[in-house]
Amino acid sequence: MKRMAIKFSLLAGAALLASPAWAQDAEGGSGDAAAGANADEDNSLNQIIVTGRAGNTAQTQFEATVSVSTFNGDDIAELAPLTVADLFAQVPGVWAESSGGQAASNVFIRGIPAPGQFLFSKIQVDGLPVFEEHGIGFLTPDGLYRNDLSTERLEAVRGGSSSVFASNAPGGIFNYITKKGTDVPEGGIKLEWGDFGHARIDANYSGPLGEDTTFAVGGFYRVADGVRDPGFRGDEGGQIRASLTQSFDRGEITVSASHINDRNLFLLAIPLDLDADGDLTSLTGIDANTGTLVSDDLRNTTLLFPTGPQEFDLSDGINNVATTFGAEIEYDLGGGFTVINRSRYVNGETQFNSAIAFGAEDANTFLAGQLGAAQAAFGTDVAAVTASFLDGTPFGLPDAAGQGGNNGNGLIGTSGFFPVNSDYENFINDFQLSNSFDTSVGIHNVTFGFYSSFYSIDQFQTFAGYVHEIDTSPRQIELTAIDGDGNALGTLSQNGFTNFSTGFFQNYSGDGEVFAWYLSDEWEVNDRLRLDGGIRYETQTLEGAVEIPGTFDLSDQNTLLPTGSLPTTADDAVVGGTGQFESFRETYDEFAWTFAGNYVVTDWLSTFGRVSDGFRTPTLDDLASAGAGNTGSVLVGSVFQVEGGFKVNTPQFRAFITGFFSEVDDQPFTEPVNDINGNVIDATIIQASETIGIEIEAEVGPFYGFSVSAKGTFQDPDLTGLTVSGGGLEVDDSAISGNRVPRIPARIISVRPRFEFDGQDIGLGDSEGSIFLSVYNVGDRFSDIGNSILLPGYTSLGAGARLGFFSGFELSVVADNLTNTIGLTEGNPRTDLFAPVGGDVTTATFGRPIVGRNFRVSLGYSF
Repeated sequence: MKRMAIKFSLLAGAALLASPAWAQDAEGGSGDAAAGANADEDNSLNQIIVTGRAGNTAQTQFEATVSVSTFNGDDIAELAPLTVADLFAQVPGVWAESSGGQAASNVFIRGIPAPGQFLFSKIQVDGLPVFEEHGIGFLTPDGLYRNDLSTERLEAVRGGSSSVFASNAPGGIFNYITKKGTDVPEGGIKLEWGDFGHARIDANYSGPLGEDTTFAVGGFYRVADGVRDPGFRGDEGGQIRASLTQSFDRGEITVSASHINDRNLFLLAIPLDLDADGDLTSLTGIDANTGTLVSDDLRNTTLLFPTGPQEFDLSDGINNVATTFGAEIEYDLGGGFTVINRSRYVNGETQFNSAIAFGAEDANTFLAGQLGAAQAAFGTDVAAVTASFLDGTPFGLPDAAGQGGNNGNGLIGTSGFFPVNSDYENFINDFQLSNSFDTSVGIHNVTFGFYSSFYSIDQFQTFAGYVHEIDTSPRQIELTAIDGDGNALGTLSQNGFTNFSTGFFQNYSGDGEVFAWYLSDEWEVNDRLRLDGGIRYETQTLEGAVEIPGTFDLSDQNTLLPTGSLPTTADDAVVGGTGQFESFRETYDEFAWTFAGNYVVTDWLSTFGRVSDGFRTPTLDDLASAGAGNTGSVLVGSVFQVEGGFKVNTPQFRAFITGFFSEVDDQPFTEPVNDINGNVIDATIIQASETIGIEIEAEVGPFYGFSVSAKGTFQDPDLTGLTVSGGGLEVDDSAISGNRVPRIPARIISVRPRFEFDGQDIGLGDSEGSIFLSVYNVGDRFSDIGNSILLPGYTSLGAGARLGFFSGFELSVVADNLTNTIGLTEGNPRTDLFAPVGGDVTTATFGRPIVGRNFRVSLGYSF
């Protein structure tokens, strides 16, 4: 297939080189349209791009050889993203799942398979990653920076040059550019309220401190119960950021500091039902738009370990606490040479407490299935297993036909309390030396760079199984073994927990070192033709120690069990650390390259093409899960990409259309799944895939205030190979080859009609504003590699309005999911991913839907 891709690249190159002839024919017609297009500084195609490139010359999006989308402060304000994923979802080629809450988003780029989060991309702030490794499970990079009034713009690069200018980011780069100090005082403040217990304040201020010295400071604070209210405050926290800039004759230096302390509810799958037409609907007892299995009943939890009891608070959710210091210096050495050096240090801790649902079953069937385990534990006198709530109230069983019962559904759910703690620190430095010089065949802008990063992480995680009713904020259930006379003989749970710690236990410490040398050349052959190339050589060393787990019978150490209580099996086989550690160490030497060209056909049309080859090295997670003796078998993934397209830039029509191909080989990742015995394990999965597709970003207008923007991705992401190790799981490559990559849609469409108005025209005096609709459409996806569990496509509708009045005041209203669409972004990957291959296609009825209808209103003032 790579041969086919190479043909694709040659065709793209041929089209690029053929463009001069086309230009001679088209040039005469550019005229006034070109002048009008280039005069519009707010047009994104005219914005200067700094991401995915290096050098000391300016380059606009229209001239760039990369697929890039930009969002300035006004764009972000109108989109009003509640989560990072809501903003990233507006980038063509990107499938971003925000249904998990305001942190731990899953982002997939150009069909590249991944378990979630940001495995193939980097979130950057001012050109450096928020943390070096974005593939560490449950360490959420999107939780280390938040959109607020300190953000000047976002630049999102897909594929291409990101393999050369960032480590382990062949998929792309999301780079937040923050506001710096200003020569005159500027600032703003915004208050926001939402109908889900949401209140937020944002503020930013910048100005001069002295001659050539400026500063900026800003941040936000927010509280919210959440659209899916668990019975406690789901989101609370904020961030603050400050910078100081000193300018001098030949450059400037900026130092910055930021602190974030934000906790967010993590949402996962809930049970659903199908209506008479086979469409998704709410299950009796839990609303698909507002319900959650995260429970206040589980909020204060004590788990039993070999080292003793340990307390956890589910309301901590995903709690990111991190402090960052940074410095950037840019200096003109003279003679065309420029030096840029960026440094960042981050120290933080992420507590990731979540309730992960695994399934729901008819109570009678579930209890009958527990009888064997109860008899094995408490003897053959056990006649049945009963269910009751922790206060002793009996659980209402459904009738023989499975109808009725507790909460109208009579279901018992199985879930796991999953606490993960990550302590980490990271120092990053990126040095660039650039020189721009003329030759007889154009201008070369050559950059040599040296990137280094040192990071460490200590991570502990475990998984405690429990049972509960199916309801919003459900109550836990106690399982009791009884004899034929109804006498209690023992319990299969303790405070609802069936096991205090399972085989998903992991405790490791690790260090990573990254050294990379890169070289790029932006060659401006003439006013119309630009050729770019870059190479990166990177060496990574990962080393650490992982604790050897053991299984312990804690019956005699169970201080949580009151004296005289019935015996329980919950403490019989607790997995924990043995105090013995195994060491691992691996070094990777990898090479990435890219070559591209852009040809400006006329002042309003340009075409580009690019080919690149990147890599994705294993993570400390992968090595720790593989075990000390197996780390050498964990492969380095490769990502080969070809892309090409054209850009149109006129006053009334702007478009950026890109065709792309990606090929992924030998990509490992670690995923929590059920093994063949139903136990949660960390399985090591190696995938290969191919994707071909097209990205469209277009805007028409404005015509008398009306405009329409549209973004679309149409792709065919296919699996070409998959192997799995751990838990006795096996996959037949031939049975899944050609299947759709799980979770990723073939179609993503976003359309936003918009109308801008002058207040005097509609009787609102000296004001201006806009109203808009938002239509987001997603095609069908599959939850499993066998493509038998369907995640149906869906369309969500949003709307909003902004009104600027008086001097600097603005009132905004935003509504999301107005029609209460039930749209699943994922099924239940723990149980679905390795579902039997070859069965009939069924609709997933246990999955994670987008949140239901919600409204926000904000009032802002800027000066």
